[in-house]
Amino acid sequence: MSRWSDRIFRSDRTYIVPNGAGIAFGGLFFLLLFLGAALNRPLLQLIGFMIAIPYLSAMVQSNGNVKDLKIRVLEGPLAAAGTTVEARVILEHQGKGMCRKVWIGVRGSPRSQQRMVDRIDPGNPIEIRIPLGTFKRGIHPLQDLSVTSNYPLGMFHTWKRFKSGVTAWIHPSPSGALPWRQRASLTDESRLEYREHRPANPADSSARIDWKRFARDQKKLIRVYDSDPEPKVVLRWNEVRHLPVEDALSQMTRWLIDAERAGFDATVEAPFTQGPVTANTMKTHLKALAGYGDAR
Repeated sequence: MSRWSDRIFRSDRTYIVPNGAGIAFGGLFFLLLFLGAALNRPLLQLIGFMIAIPYLSAMVQSNGNVKDLKIRVLEGPLAAAGTTVEARVILEHQGKGMCRKVWIGVRGSPRSQQRMVDRIDPGNPIEIRIPLGTFKRGIHPLQDLSVTSNYPLGMFHTWKRFKSGVTAWIHPSPSGALPWRQRASLTDESRLEYREHRPANPADSSARIDWKRFARDQKKLIRVYDSDPEPKVVLRWNEVRHLPVEDALSQMTRWLIDAERAGFDATVEAPFTQGPVTANTMKTHLKALAGYGDAR
């Protein structure tokens, strides 16, 4: 069915058909014209032509809502498996009139999963987010999008299809409880000047905890010294490769997200991605996790 419809309804071409109300109005128009001609009643014909005015106006407006509307997907979404993926979309109306009450979503999706835009002015692009659904880990080409309208009066159904041309990158859902390894500082603490304490993090070595303070206050605190570099967190694939593949990838994802959010000096050592873990490199690492094994 989809291949048959793809041959008929092409991308970026506008289609319009009357719905139930439109068919009823059109039938009434032709009935009045026929009766007026058959019974020689000009008044019936005049009423028929008066009915045709809003009918044709509604057809022109409904077609204009969609005909000159352009859609551009900004970038391929990057999201965790099992979560609702959204696409950032730019809508631009290139016609002369105003675009009113259009629905935008994945082609074939129910109305409840689409977004309604009340108004788009010419030359004033707007950005919206369109839900695409949930996906398994992997690299997924985005489905075609569609825009529809039956405004005004609801007598015509107008629609157009758009090919997004981008890909969704679905990385593993972050999970796992394995501790990461860290490369300890080689600085001799006895030669450094004490500066302060800070709360201990899961990645901190137990050797750096002030156990005297813990015995007194029951709080795990780390001794911080002047010119004392923090130990580097190393996220190694070898530490998780004994797990099932998806569990190992989820654990690596958990480590990456935790390290970046906490601001640790961290680095990744894996066959499919390497380098420091920063806000600028997170997309690269997560895309590598999404495509591990050429997952689809």
